[in-house]
Amino acid sequence: MRHIRKHEFEEKVVPTLLTIQKEKNKYCRQYINKLLNTVLESKKIAKYSLSIAQTVNISLCNYCIGNPYGNSDWMTLCHSKLYHKNIMIEYDNRRPIACKIIGLKNLQYSNCCNDLIFFLFTSVNNDVLQESFNYLAHYYFQCIESIFQDYRLRITGYTISDFHKEMDTQGPLMLLKILETLAETTCNEYDANGNPVVGQMFQKKMEFVLELMISR
Repeated sequence: MRHIRKHEFEEKVVPTLLTIQKEKNKYCRQYINKLLNTVLESKKIAKYSLSIAQTVNISLCNYCIGNPYGNSDWMTLCHSKLYHKNIMIEYDNRRPIACKIIGLKNLQYSNCCNDLIFFLFTSVNNDVLQESFNYLAHYYFQCIESIFQDYRLRITGYTISDFHKEMDTQGPLMLLKILETLAETTCNEYDANGNPVVGQMFQKKMEFVLELMISR
């Protein structure tokens, strides 16, 4: 509907969506470096430490610089984990009547690759991702093609090879968001500043993510 009936979409659907002005990015470089150093201590990753640090800096700039959200931007709830402590439910006579999500994280993406990259590296089992990365990307691409065909949109000239090249470009730009999300989804507690206290689970997952990105 967003593409086929744009005027109707903006008139009837957009007003019902949550529209909040984009806040200035407040990523703490010290906190990000602390997370990164946890992984860079690994012997497997150490030789790539300089290039990884540079990539994280680029990723940081990528999320610090951006335009305010417009009517055509989509927001997605980070889907890795949704803990019960992130949800406030209001009851009336033992029946839930309202729900509020606190500590909401968001991900803005300007192309279809970002959503796929975020999902693959934060939500897919390591073994599955290692064995089936190309298959999952190809399946996603076929689904997009099918949707475009259903709506009779022309996509001539854009191939699966182009899609993979775009993924390889966008992956490093997503690294900061992946780093932050994995810290939150693998931790068991938070420090006094509200930041996740990470451990071995985070280190192993990030090692895997970085090794896979480097291999590509």
